[in-house]
Amino acid sequence: AQQDDGRDRWSVAAAGAVTLAGLASAVLGPAGAAQLAGVVALAEVVHRLATRGRE
Repeated sequence: AQQDDGRDRWSVAAAGAVTLAGLASAVLGPAGAAQLAGVVALAEVVHRLATRGRE
């Protein structure tokens, strides 16, 4: 059963991070893709913390 609060779905930033990591791995190689994915993941955490309590 799916939850209606969105916790079982990927956020737009997380889906974007996976997409960018896939594209970056083709261009930058695995190390560059891992760094890019890490930066985007940290940005997602910062965004969630900044918007926490507004919903």
